[in-house]
Amino acid sequence: MQFFNISRRSLLANGLVALGGAGSLASLLGSRTGLAQASGRPTQNLVVGTNIPFTTLDPNNINTSVFPFRNTAFDPLLGIPVTDIPKYKLGDIQNELASGYTVNADYTEIRLRIRDGVKFHDGKPMTANSVVDSLKYALDPATGGTLTGSLAAITSVASQGNEVILKTSAPNVGLLYRLSLFRVQSPDFFGKAANNPVGTGPFKFVEWVPGDRLVMERYADYWKPIPTNIKTLTFRFFTDQEAMLNAGLAGDLDILQFGQLKDAGALQAKGWSTHAAPIADYMMLVLNYANPNSALQNVNIRQAVARAIDRKAIVKSVYFDLVEPITIPMSPSDPTYDPKIAAEWDFNLAAAAEFVKKSGISNPSFELRVQSNDASGRRIGQIIQSDLAKIGVTANLNLMDSTTMVNDAIAGNFQGNVYACSIGVPNVQDFEDCSVYRASKGPFSGDKTFPDYKAAYAEAAQIVDPEKRIAAFKKVFQIVHNHAWAIPICMRGLLCGSQPKVSGVAYDAKTHLMYQGIVKS
Repeated sequence: MQFFNISRRSLLANGLVALGGAGSLASLLGSRTGLAQASGRPTQNLVVGTNIPFTTLDPNNINTSVFPFRNTAFDPLLGIPVTDIPKYKLGDIQNELASGYTVNADYTEIRLRIRDGVKFHDGKPMTANSVVDSLKYALDPATGGTLTGSLAAITSVASQGNEVILKTSAPNVGLLYRLSLFRVQSPDFFGKAANNPVGTGPFKFVEWVPGDRLVMERYADYWKPIPTNIKTLTFRFFTDQEAMLNAGLAGDLDILQFGQLKDAGALQAKGWSTHAAPIADYMMLVLNYANPNSALQNVNIRQAVARAIDRKAIVKSVYFDLVEPITIPMSPSDPTYDPKIAAEWDFNLAAAAEFVKKSGISNPSFELRVQSNDASGRRIGQIIQSDLAKIGVTANLNLMDSTTMVNDAIAGNFQGNVYACSIGVPNVQDFEDCSVYRASKGPFSGDKTFPDYKAAYAEAAQIVDPEKRIAAFKKVFQIVHNHAWAIPICMRGLLCGSQPKVSGVAYDAKTHLMYQGIVKS
């Protein structure tokens, strides 16, 4: 069978049977770093510092904390690399554990040809059946974590020879992209991955001390040659941004993930290469309209809050004008980002005050939570708190540890949260990958979901024609504005960097670090 390299745009526009791209991720990384394609000899130790301690090692749960980790122990079936880090430019879909794929004309079936010769870290072979088991484990609400929602469109999973067949009940353009979020794990270790991950990735698990460190070592039987020369990979966790910066400046870190943009100059002075994380995430304010006895149940209060956020001030004082303000959960460069809809939530305290008056609520107040270890989020919360006070709304700022805040957010146990959400990768309907927009699983799922939003999203997600799809998602975003429960603030700015002896740093479209090409001299 002949396989062709196709772009995401041509896949969507043509709506024809599509065949997986022939270019491998290894060759892509090699071409970017100028390295030979033979396996790198593992001799070096690499230390990665991050200020967001991992909350789990289970690949079925995706949050920002595990972005640096997921591509160590696990591999995707299909990958989407970032080809230009500063511009967050994405490459074509790449074959990984799937050596090829086909999509039928109406986007209701994907066939994945599973690669031969791949072993899990326990030495057992990966088969089409083990991939099916892993997918079903991710689809099960009891075990699938956040992936259950991301892959919810899948109605059946089956194997046929060396192929895995996925079906949906309706056309679903986004599913091919969402598969890039999925990681294959060993069925023999289901239920254990949170503390003992076993996958097919380039590194295997050694030790995890929550809140302190995670140690991985090179997997000798990795299924493809890779140029990295890393033998041992150690993650160090910092709850203090300054402590992480000082560790980098002292030479104790090789790669830094998710620091503060203000510190780029200090690292560059020591020879570091720095960049803003190539991330589709954005900062947002989530208002829990389903929380009993809360002023936020009143849509007029929520509309007031949406208009009382000075996004330009936040971008300038928190992110040094290096990110863009937004009021729609997509990048402003996306064709679904309608400036007319976006302008509804421009900063306007007079209009906000009118909505407070319209609510009929005297002295409205709510708890506003931010993560205690997120200096940028804390500053955003303070700016919002100050401006809301000008229209008679009290936001009681509460600094919380990240684990408690994330768990409470998933359970719906909060009033207002400032945190980062994900647009998803890289198709418009994946804005719903953020749980606050998800009708299938999340704090506002089930009976809590606004019916008109749920219906509009379901309709838009099934549309294949590009122009009609854009129009349909603009309608979805108008409904999001009408109900005002999830209020985007700005694109997220996080500092990443590597010390001078490190080359080959790369990311996938979900901002997961990719280690196959990293070399330390």
